[in-house]
Amino acid sequence: MSAGIPSVTTRVGGIPELVVDGETGVILAPEDETVLADALINLLTDDEKRVRLGSNARDRYRRAHTPAIMAEGIEEVFEFVLRKAKRSPLFDRQEK
Repeated sequence: MSAGIPSVTTRVGGIPELVVDGETGVILAPEDETVLADALINLLTDDEKRVRLGSNARDRYRRAHTPAIMAEGIEEVFEFVLRKAKRSPLFDRQEK
């Protein structure tokens, strides 16, 4: 996405949170080689679509990966870990 290349991927895990089907890439059903081949050929032969999806992908990446947003995400991870640690019996032993 950061390179301005549209993704061709499957709808598994967190992928649909990153790639918007038809906007920043193409999301396909898993385990269908024919559909995958058709999607790749379509992007390779449709310059306008490939450039549009790639440009949208780059824009989406840049909006989501500013230093402030990345710092906020890291802060959320640390807060989550600290909340979990405070509930742990190991945390009580370390404070004594």
